[in-house]
Amino acid sequence: MERGIYFYETSDYNASADQFNKIILSYQPNIGSLTTNDIEILAQAYQQLALCQARLASETNNTADKKIHYENALNNIKKAENFAIKPNKREEYRKTYLGILNFIDNY
Repeated sequence: MERGIYFYETSDYNASADQFNKIILSYQPNIGSLTTNDIEILAQAYQQLALCQARLASETNNTADKKIHYENALNNIKKAENFAIKPNKREEYRKTYLGILNFIDNY
C-alpha cells in the first residue's frame, strides 16, 4: 500500500495504479476467507485505484481514454463502498464517488 501511496504523491499515477492493482489481485482468489482488516485494506486499495484513475482521466487529452479512466474510477470506488465495513468509511467512499462524478461533469 505504501508504494502505491508514494507513487500517487509523486504524481506517477500509472505506477500507483499498478501497485493498488497488485494488492487487489492478491486478495481476489480468497475473498470469502478475508479478515476484517484484509477487507478494509482491499476497500482502501479500490479507493486509491479509483483516485489514480480519476487523476489519469483528468491528465489525458484523449476523450476516449478520459471516458475509460472515469468509468473505471467509478466502478472501483463502488467496489470500495461495497467492501466498507465501518459506516464512516462508507461515507468517505461515497464522498469520493461524488467527487469523481463532479470531475466528470466538469470535463
